[in-house]
Amino acid sequence: MTASALAAALRRHLEDRLDRPETVARLHPIVTRHLPVEGAEAGSTWCPPMYALRLATALGLPEHVALAFAVAGACYFSAADVADDVADGDLRRTVGLDLNDACRLLFLVDAALADLPDVDADTRLALMRLFAARGLQMADGQEDDLEGTDAIEAADPLDISLRKTGAEYAVFFAGPALLAGLDPAPWADFGQALGALLQTLTDYFDQFLQPESDDWLAGKPTLPLRHGLAQPTHGPALRTLLAGDRHAADRAARAAWHLVQAGAGDRMAAAMATLRGRLDDAAARAGEPPILAELAAELLDMGDGVVEALAEYRGDPAPPVRPLADEVAEAVDATRRFLAADASFDGATEVHRWGLFGAPDVRAGLFGRLVICDALWGLGLPLDDALACIFAQADGDGWRYYPGHADIPTDADDTGMALQLAARCGRAGDPAVRRGAEALLANRTDDGRFHTWLCDGRTHQRAVVDATWAGGLCPGVNANALLGLWAVDAAAHREVVRAGARALADWTGTGPEAPPSAFYKPVTVDALIVRCLTTVLGDEPAEVARLRPAVDAALARLTARARLDGRFGGVIDTALAGWTLAGAGQLRAPEATLRALVDALEPDGGHPAEDYFVTVGVAMQHGWYGARALTSALVLRAIARLAEAP
Repeated sequence: MTASALAAALRRHLEDRLDRPETVARLHPIVTRHLPVEGAEAGSTWCPPMYALRLATALGLPEHVALAFAVAGACYFSAADVADDVADGDLRRTVGLDLNDACRLLFLVDAALADLPDVDADTRLALMRLFAARGLQMADGQEDDLEGTDAIEAADPLDISLRKTGAEYAVFFAGPALLAGLDPAPWADFGQALGALLQTLTDYFDQFLQPESDDWLAGKPTLPLRHGLAQPTHGPALRTLLAGDRHAADRAARAAWHLVQAGAGDRMAAAMATLRGRLDDAAARAGEPPILAELAAELLDMGDGVVEALAEYRGDPAPPVRPLADEVAEAVDATRRFLAADASFDGATEVHRWGLFGAPDVRAGLFGRLVICDALWGLGLPLDDALACIFAQADGDGWRYYPGHADIPTDADDTGMALQLAARCGRAGDPAVRRGAEALLANRTDDGRFHTWLCDGRTHQRAVVDATWAGGLCPGVNANALLGLWAVDAAAHREVVRAGARALADWTGTGPEAPPSAFYKPVTVDALIVRCLTTVLGDEPAEVARLRPAVDAALARLTARARLDGRFGGVIDTALAGWTLAGAGQLRAPEATLRALVDALEPDGGHPAEDYFVTVGVAMQHGWYGARALTSALVLRAIARLAEAP
């Protein structure tokens, strides 16, 4: 029985079951994609349906029965293949349409099994149960594979292979045994071990033979990669190579050297020994049929060749490495020049031209510049003009996002940030600072928290303002307000800040999710919580016991976002999480995060504009605000902190 005969049988099955010729024309290349036939996209004799045909021949099954089973198996295999492509982003059409095709293929499996010729009802039912049970096991393995992709922690790769590819191959070995009237259990066990061996082999081929390894680029939980990462000598270097831009030309070659030196060949040999034992045991229970010995020998011989080749490569010299410190210095210099040329630093500021508040032009962007200056203070950039502009734009009752527009009240976020900046740059005695602090102190809840909008009850009514400007209580805003009061006069505001910190700790709690905010994303909220509570924590046992759990919970939430690529999300999330965790001494791999931030640099020295906080636009709709200068400033501050991390 040949692959061509199976391809023809598959076409007949599709034509018999599908009403639309265009659907048949689309699905036939998919179900024959891995068959060793002319024109197949990825033809291979390792394709599971081909194993089924070889076993059927060896077991003496009639050709029409063997082909009918292989048709069901090919549809089954192809449904999983389509779903896997969707998970990897390799779409043929759209996610919805591709998933619809995967479901269609599963229905075609049922149709093929229901119509198996010359098969009694009990055997047909046993086959259906086999497909279902192993399919569910395969889905569990696939889930662990997907969850482990680019993750710091992952399930054991060999276990994933046994439950993913192994479960799939078990169907193609147990099925022919069932049709031949044999006990399917040892055949299923043999197929599971053989499938895991094949998966391990292909993972090694992908890692060491492909110019651009798909597994490397995705950070898959494969045996060579996870073994290398766990090796104490070469693991840290591999973690840094995996961070940031993995497509860089020299990364894969250097990674391959480290993987070989970490003992990838030895780990392959150990995995083969484990799987060889399972193959031998299953074959013995099946009665030592020659076909099983033949199939095992094919892959085991190939695996032995891989082990021998990796042993030879172990003597290769280490490829040249450019120090990361040199790249960091260049990136910092480029970003400094980018920021120095930005208009935010000479008093010019963003202008909204949509007639907000009835005015033709509205100057805005104050909060973004406050964040920028706060991040950059002390890093050597010339901020005098920017600071002069910021303090000149203070109103009589604090700072507004839209300076000079009394239509809206001052806000605790702008005012808190301005107070922090004033303390940093020696302007704590400025009259605007006193007025801002008074406005904050007059707008607290009974439990010590701060309202977002600082309403006086006369010009601005809180209910109206909160409904218009996304008001309410925000943990990030509270953190900035507390930090501002503490910074300008810790002694005078000690009790107010301590009460607010206790309220913030109780409010944010110790759950797995950051507390909700109308203005900030979760990483920003957690970073602000840590920054605020650690600033005012002190060493009083009662205070530590009250605040520390909230700090630890926020740090744990940030840590849980870490990926193998050194990122914690986007560029801003990575900068804030890296900065915060490094400051707490809890950043697992500072060099990986540093690598990711350096690789985020764009050609002109800046970084991409990413959503940072919520503001308002025309017609008073709320939306996210971001600016390249803001992202770049946060990255520059994070790089400075990470460069100091042990």
